[in-house]
Amino acid sequence: MDIKIEATPRDPSVKAVQIRKQGFVPACVYGHDMKSTPIQIPYAVMHRALETGALKIEVKWGKSSQLVAIEEVQVNPRDRKLVHVAFHALKQNEKTWMYVPLHLVGEAKGKEEGGVLAQQINELNVYGYPKDISDELVIDVAHLELDESIHVSDLVSKFKVEFDSDDLEKTVVVCHYPRIQEIPETVVEEVAAAEATPAEGTPAPAAPVDIDSAKKKAPVEEVKKKAA
Repeated sequence: MDIKIEATPRDPSVKAVQIRKQGFVPACVYGHDMKSTPIQIPYAVMHRALETGALKIEVKWGKSSQLVAIEEVQVNPRDRKLVHVAFHALKQNEKTWMYVPLHLVGEAKGKEEGGVLAQQINELNVYGYPKDISDELVIDVAHLELDESIHVSDLVSKFKVEFDSDDLEKTVVVCHYPRIQEIPETVVEEVAAAEATPAEGTPAPAAPVDIDSAKKKAPVEEVKKKAA
């Protein structure tokens, strides 16, 4: 999903703190064949753009317009407010590398037999033309049986992008039985012994009361009191 946002040229002589006080986010657009261009974007506009999760944005400022990818987002660690955004200029006829999140769809067949689905990778670095890079890579897991998995190499034929060769053997998702960890008997015995031993400083439990014996002694005590 490509979105469009309106920006305005930024005066480099104005401090970033002042720009933020005016309700803007300082930003810049750069590319390998263009000078870094300082711009400013209304805070609410930039915040909404980030919430969409879009990887590509068309930014307009003055008479210029540029398709960009979000390269870096800086936030204040105290209040988590936007501090600065850097955009990397894209060209439709040039391939580029981008990190794209993965989205699993479908219900794995192996889950019907008690299996669980474990996603190992949440995003991948892909290489392609901007038009071929989507905001997420949708992966269907419905066919996965127990003990079956999907590797990055399995995705090569499904998308119009290339993957990092170092990632090809990595596992994206696997369907397996839930792992049950056995606890050694020695550990169980140690835990039981610790629970049976009262902690230091803990008062000893009160001795049990013999109800029948108490009833038999009660009349004798009453007689002694009357005699006194």
